Amino acid sequence: MDLQNILKKIYQIHIKKLNNLDQKNPKIMILFSGTAGSGKSFIAKRIEEKFKGIRINNDDIRDIFRDHIAPNYDLSQVDLQKLLIDYSKFLYKNISKINGFLILDSSMDRGFDMVEKTAETNKYKIFLIRLDLSEEILIKQIKQRIERDPEPYLLDLARQLEQHEKFSQRIVADYIISEQNFDRFENLFEEIDRRIN
Repeated sequence: MDLQNILKKIYQIHIKKLNNLDQKNPKIMILFSGTAGSGKSFIAKRIEEKFKGIRINNDDIRDIFRDHIAPNYDLSQVDLQKLLIDYSKFLYKNISKINGFLILDSSMDRGFDMVEKTAETNKYKIFLIRLDLSEEILIKQIKQRIERDPEPYLLDLARQLEQHEKFSQRIVADYIISEQNFDRFENLFEEIDRRIN
């Protein structure tokens, strides 16, 4: 297995799914701290529209792995997780040559340290958004979003909330979104603008 060729193959497929490749932006990574159902994708899409950044969704990458990599290589779950990390590093390094404004549409509650090192290595600024919604709202959001079988997500919510709380105690967010300001983006956009400039 030639890792560089696999990474290039994933990149060639993935880049076709990304928006705003024709835009030039300074290097910044928008990161999220939040559980399932907290609105990461909703907010990431608003930021993508406003700043013409590149929104990177791990689900898209996993789909590429499932459809194009797994059938051709005998990889364990551990191998796939390592490949996701290797690909993320490869992506952040190469995509900045196109558009430096990256929106990582996933939670950093577990992977922040690796992303922070990669951002530092590639000279990205970081802007961390913490999503603090009540458990009641999270349950409602999960049930609305995953109509077929929300139970596995609901069962995992307690673990995610615990991780989110531990992460929030360790790392200070640049901006906090709660029920009170969830759909008001003016202040968030101003804070991101300040970080860029």
